[in-house]
Amino acid sequence: MRNVTTQVLTGTLAGALLVAASAHADRSEWPDNFTVGTASQGGTYFVYGS
Repeated sequence: MRNVTTQVLTGTLAGALLVAASAHADRSEWPDNFTVGTASQGGTYFVYGS
């Protein structure tokens, strides 16, 4: 039973890695940087602008 569980887990992880590798986005046309306007220190969205 333990050997079957290990094989199933290994197969699942290998499949997840293959799916993740094939889903990699083409980022060649993405900008190098961007600006986010946020609130002042202590504001709700200050963390996102840091």
